[in-house]
Amino acid sequence: MKRGEHVIRGEQQQAIFDAMQTTVGELDCVAVNEYSIKCGVCRRVIVVPIDRTASKRVEYFRNRHFVRCAAAPSNKNVDKEKKKEDLVKQQKLLSQWIKPKANENMGKNENIDSDMDIELASGNIME
Repeated sequence: MKRGEHVIRGEQQQAIFDAMQTTVGELDCVAVNEYSIKCGVCRRVIVVPIDRTASKRVEYFRNRHFVRCAAAPSNKNVDKEKKKEDLVKQQKLLSQWIKPKANENMGKNENIDSDMDIELASGNIME
């Protein structure tokens, strides 16, 4: 099936999907189809067992994934400011590391590693 195509479901499948959508909507999640739910916290698609009723599928999702995902410290909105500060620090360090220093003797033999052979440094390699 290609993306964007309309899915034709049977009555039972449609009833299960509708029930899952309403129940999962309370958790700010989305039912992708009858057997998978997209988490509203981490945005992952979680596959649920298809041999259960709609309410049991949502219960499985809630107990197996959503409770842990919502409680994870990486998903808390409290640390957004700290994460932003850390990101700015990392970007500053990275830009300093990448930027060549203007004071260095560029192009001189002083930059050559002392352990390297002189022939390798000069490019005169005889085979």
